[in-house]
Amino acid sequence: MPEKIFYDEKDLDPTLREFWLDGLAQQARRDAYTAEASGNHKKARELLKNAEKYEAEAEIIHEEIAQSWKASRNAKEFSNFQLIILALSPALFVILFYFAYKLD
Repeated sequence: MPEKIFYDEKDLDPTLREFWLDGLAQQARRDAYTAEASGNHKKARELLKNAEKYEAEAEIIHEEIAQSWKASRNAKEFSNFQLIILALSPALFVILFYFAYKLD
């Protein structure tokens, strides 16, 4: 099977997709300023709309990445709490049996 050379932007990692969209937005803004300077106002407005669309999509992806990171961080903190309890449980078990033996 031939190797895929060109990828759909949906195949990109979310972080790479965010940077890619930011780059598209910057290029669209530069092209819009060039079109405006050359007197093509209709093309400039169209390019600015595209830039805003790319920036909005990049912002959505950025928020999704931030929420995902926050969720994984919270899950990690919870698992660390579980590890602390597991580490302390043998000591608690020994203390419990010590007092049970002492009461006999």
